[in-house]
Formats: sequence, C-alpha cells, structure tokens
Amino acid sequence: LGAVLIFLHGADRPTDTYQWDPSADASMSRVVVSQRKGKDIRRQAVVRQAAEYIIENKTALLEYFKLGDKNHTGVVSFFGWAQGLAHVLQVRMAWNKLISGLVMTEDMDTSCDGVRYQAWLGRFGVELKGGCREWQDEVVGKITSAVLQNGGDLAKAFDSIDTDGSGGISAEEFRVAVRKQLPSLTVLSDAQLEAVVHSFDVDGSGQVDTQEFSTLINHHIATSQGQHGAAGVGAARD
Repeated sequence: LGAVLIFLHGADRPTDTYQWDPSADASMSRVVVSQRKGKDIRRQAVVRQAAEYIIENKTALLEYFKLGDKNHTGVVSFFGWAQGLAHVLQVRMAWNKLISGLVMTEDMDTSCDGVRYQAWLGRFGVELKGGCREWQDEVVGKITSAVLQNGGDLAKAFDSIDTDGSGGISAEEFRVAVRKQLPSLTVLSDAQLEAVVHSFDVDGSGQVDTQEFSTLINHHIATSQGQHGAAGVGAARD
C-alpha cells in the first residue's frame, strides 16, 4: 500500500514525515475477505435448482431438442441449448452462464461446439437408494409420524395413498397424498417427491407395494430410535 504525491513547481515541500500507526486507525488494517467463496456458493445453489427444473421437464426438453434437430445429429449448439431451456422451463435464468455447471465435457460433441442432448439429459435423475439426503429423510420421517399418530396401522396408511386400490402406490398417487396430507412438504418439487418413491420401490417396478412400504417405514423407525431390532409398527397387508 503506498501513495504518490505530485507537487507543482515552486510549491512548498513537507518538512515533517508521517508514519502510519495501525492501532490509531484499525479500519485500515482489517482483514479483507474475498467475496468469491460466497459467489461460488450462490452459483452452486442456482445450478442445483436448475438441475431440479431439468429433471422435472426431461421429456419436454428431449422433444424440443429433437424437433429442432432437423439433420438428426443428436447435437444442439450451446446457443440452442440455452434457448431450449429458457423456452421449455419458462424460468428466468442466465442459462448461457450455467453451461460450465450443467454440461460436462463428456456431454459435448467431439469438437466441443455443442451438447449431445440425449446423453446430457440421461445424466439427470434424482438418486436415493444409495442413501437418503436430508430432505428425503424428512419426507419419510413425516410419513412415519403420520402413521404413528393414526395408530400405527400401515395397511390403513397404505390404502389412503393407494387411491385406485391397485395394490401399488404410483408416483402420482404419492405426490397427491403428500401435498394433501403433509402441507409442510409442499416446498419440495415433484422430482424430489418422485425420488422418495424410488427409495421405496426396491424392485424397480415403478410402484410401491405393501411390503416395500412397510419395510422402509419400519426401517426409519428403527434407525431414528437407534434400535435396529425394534418391532416397528403393524405391517401392511401382503
């Protein structure tokens, strides 16, 4: 830190010297904190939210990109990629500035001039079976609490969600039930709720049967109590 003084010709020169004393002016010696970390955190949050929108609209995005791909190359330019996201998602985001956060090198064509849109979209999915995220565990916890408050009857709880009586809970039935019966979870997106359905759906059938429902609820109770051998609540019908 320094300064340059310029004196006009003939001007008096200072005869005394001045030495800066940090203790006399602490504001001049405070630590300067970079704002880069804060910006990076905000950018990461924006990228995560953008990914949620993409997951929810994968089918519509694929149709849009295919429609514009007249030569069936499977590639869309970066401009077309950003334009497609803005058009389909109807969300005001600077998509062109999120390319580096959403598009990996392996998603690009060989010349790195565009996005291989089918491969790119294939990367977007919400995983749960490998371990619950905090918000996913909260959903299961809320459902478990509701079951316990209603006497712990899993069969009755299952039937209240399986509105068509098919013996399996679809993603749509689950979303409707959660939004109707658990208003505190309405802040979660459809994609997030669908991820919870996948966590129940162990056999990958696309629906949750009574055994899968009972297993996850009882596992959550045992885990929360720290007693993995706990009896849990009454099982749903087979």
